[in-house]
Amino acid sequence: MQGLLRKDLYMAKSYLRTTAVAIAVFLVLGALMDGLQWYFYTAILIAGLVPVSMLSYDEAEKWPAYADTLPVTAKDLVMEKYLLGLLFSAAGTILSTFSAGINAALHPGVPFSPLTTAGVFFCMSLMGSVLLLPVIFKFGREKGRILYYLLFGLLFGVAGAFGMFNKVPGMSGLDPVIGIPVVAILWVLSQGLSIRMYEKREF
Repeated sequence: MQGLLRKDLYMAKSYLRTTAVAIAVFLVLGALMDGLQWYFYTAILIAGLVPVSMLSYDEAEKWPAYADTLPVTAKDLVMEKYLLGLLFSAAGTILSTFSAGINAALHPGVPFSPLTTAGVFFCMSLMGSVLLLPVIFKFGREKGRILYYLLFGLLFGVAGAFGMFNKVPGMSGLDPVIGIPVVAILWVLSQGLSIRMYEKREF
């Protein structure tokens, strides 16, 4: 597991370099806006899509075929991607919440609760992995591309339905105290589904 995680962390450095400009743009726009919405998108950009991007790199380099020759199980391969997503969700949440705090300091009229804002950012960045990983594990990068974008759009629909945007200026919904347990349950269920999808993958 440690070796798999180390491999993806090295690969993630390359991914973050290519998205650094986009991340910087979101942070700058967020500083200019009278609200915290842009930092929500930054959290997702940094964290929610990293595991999916690593899977795309793996497929491009024929990693699944090589991994089948290693003494690792399907569960190990799947769980490592979820752990990677969890780590980057935490990192993205910290950066986005810190930046949101700066925004609130620059705009005194913007309400800001660090714990609540961090909870919202963390839940939604983690939902990227919850929704997208089972699809990619099942169909691969090419077949799953259309569903990839559809589910990414669904991510925002889920956000509104379950109220993950509570107390973030410009958004409304239920308290993250409800959202966090919901996302935690979905995260566990998604892992089980991904393991099954990987074992029966069609690519």
